[in-house]
Amino acid sequence: MDWLASQFVRQGWVDHWQALIAGLIAILAAFIGGFFINRQIASAHVIEKERVERKFSAARAILPLTLSALSEYTQLCNSHLKTILATKEGEAIPPQAAPTKAPTFPNGIIEDMRGIIEYSDRPIRTALVALIGKLQIQMSRLTTLERHLKEGPENTRSVVVTNIEDYILDAADIYARCAALFDFARGATDVAPGGPLRADMHSALNQTGFWYDEFRRVHDRVDLRYER
Repeated sequence: MDWLASQFVRQGWVDHWQALIAGLIAILAAFIGGFFINRQIASAHVIEKERVERKFSAARAILPLTLSALSEYTQLCNSHLKTILATKEGEAIPPQAAPTKAPTFPNGIIEDMRGIIEYSDRPIRTALVALIGKLQIQMSRLTTLERHLKEGPENTRSVVVTNIEDYILDAADIYARCAALFDFARGATDVAPGGPLRADMHSALNQTGFWYDEFRRVHDRVDLRYER
């Protein structure tokens, strides 16, 4: 081995090929370094993927409870609205000295939904974002309704029956969206549901206390606003 090295020196091969040898060594070092860096990146990706999957599984595991709480909330809201609707005089809802307060929104619902939105795919995110948007509108309308129903000289707003019917449909829409999400929440499917159709809304109205025979007018509004 020493003899071979001395021959390289004696013949001047090292001096002659020094730049090439250095280049080859640099390329080899870069290849080896890149190999280990790529392994580290791949390992980091695996760790991150597993972390996201754990977060997603945890958020999905509690989603049925979240949907149940939301469904119960919408039933309470429509019970509240049914009481208000019963006070109608013709097409108007008369002012009240002390309007009943709307049901309290369940604590922690939005935070629970934020978790599943953060770690789920776009179709499920879209369905949940739409649900939250409907919730925001529904809650805002109920808050405004309480203010408009209160008797007083400063209250110049009137509430009509069609307002209440719209708010009833708001709650039924949320109920229908929750019902459609249960299969995903329970792991029965990974397919995201679309928006509610007429049949979904009629079922949601029944489930929240507005049966067709007794509240046909509300059901008729479904046929005007929702696709088959």
